[in-house]
Amino acid sequence: MADSSKILLSGEENSEQIKIDPSVLEVILGIAAEKVDGVAGMRGSLKSGLNWVFGREDHGKGVNISVDDDNKLIADIYVYLESGVNVPKVAMTLQKKL
Repeated sequence: MADSSKILLSGEENSEQIKIDPSVLEVILGIAAEKVDGVAGMRGSLKSGLNWVFGREDHGKGVNISVDDDNKLIADIYVYLESGVNVPKVAMTLQKKL
């Protein structure tokens, strides 16, 4: 999961700033990744497994958001693929969609 710091987006034209919690981006990317053809599911953690047992769905599972030293956003996506799919093709589709 992402750390508790906020991601700051700045507009170039009117210099407005928007603060986004990284967990929001994790949820958005997790939902989008599940919709890619060839993805069977998202890899979760012990916490997301326990949430599933108790009937709570964790849409951010399998996604880790971080910011590098150059203030660039990095998203690591961990998925389970369906049997028989072309792995490089699914990986390229994930990169393009996300």
